[in-house]
Amino acid sequence: MQGVFLLAMHLIQLTGPEHQMIELNPKSIVSMRSPRAAEHFAPGMHCLIHTMDSKIVVVQERCDDVRHMIEDQRQ
Repeated sequence: MQGVFLLAMHLIQLTGPEHQMIELNPKSIVSMRSPRAAEHFAPGMHCLIHTMDSKIVVVQERCDDVRHMIEDQRQ
């Protein structure tokens, strides 16, 4: 009989530019930053997230709110 391995991955849900739900593994987030000027992001976008696999995700949530989601998920 083969063993079954379950991988529990806790994702945070964020909101993309077209109001789509984006689920991210908080452990894959390398860095986050807010826009330096309004014209740097699409309207309504407040946080630029870089992931381990070199993806860039722009979300409506503010970076402080994303940090709180990550901290809450760790508890």
